[in-house]
Amino acid sequence: MCAFFFACRSCEYLKVKGPRRTKTITKGDIRFRKGRTVLPHDSPDLHLADNVAVRFRDQKNRIKGAWRTVWATSDLDANPVISFARVIRRILLLPGSTDETFLYNYTATSNRAFLAITDANMITALRAAVTIIGPAELGYEAADVGTHSIRSGAAMALVLSGHEAWRIMLTGRWQSKAFLVYIREQIQEFSKGVSERMISNPDFYHVPDIDAWATNTGTTRRLRISMQILSMAVTPICRGSHSFAKQRSLESESSY
Repeated sequence: MCAFFFACRSCEYLKVKGPRRTKTITKGDIRFRKGRTVLPHDSPDLHLADNVAVRFRDQKNRIKGAWRTVWATSDLDANPVISFARVIRRILLLPGSTDETFLYNYTATSNRAFLAITDANMITALRAAVTIIGPAELGYEAADVGTHSIRSGAAMALVLSGHEAWRIMLTGRWQSKAFLVYIREQIQEFSKGVSERMISNPDFYHVPDIDAWATNTGTTRRLRISMQILSMAVTPICRGSHSFAKQRSLESESSY
């Protein structure tokens, strides 16, 4: 849930194989605020914070030290503040944990040794959830899901909820509209209401071109003639006014 609201890459919150440019989020990268006050991680009111912010120290797009903030929701099961509060409290119970402890760390129940939630663990959990819900409800199979589904799912959720492209780019830390590659074309919600809106204006009037209209409309021809007559009447007056003004100007110059 934490990764979804920040459109996280798998290597930002899970232990993955191989070296990565992206730095994994640690306990020290999480900040809770109530109003304008930053709450300490051991605050009993951590889950009641207004928002939670995450610092991405280094990323695939080479932007370092980027902070992103998301706000609490009204849904207790889908609330980023509550989800991150649970993670922080879990880390605080780890023996010897510090601000550099990764979000994916937990301890074994037997010897309290540090263990890590891996990308393989996440894939197993995601596919198990898809199997339980079923393809009839979701429209896809468990094999279609992977760790990147969380990031792409966040992009889909932002698009479907009507957010502008710039807000989606900021949330997911995309430097361009690259998030569009995650948008599935066959999402039925995209076309919901489109048919109804297409028939909402069955009658429309095409305003014709003025020149084409003039050749076929007597009214327009009469209007053009009237305009020509008016132009002919106004022109001498304008010329006369100009001559009069020129004459007065010359008289003024001769008086000096």
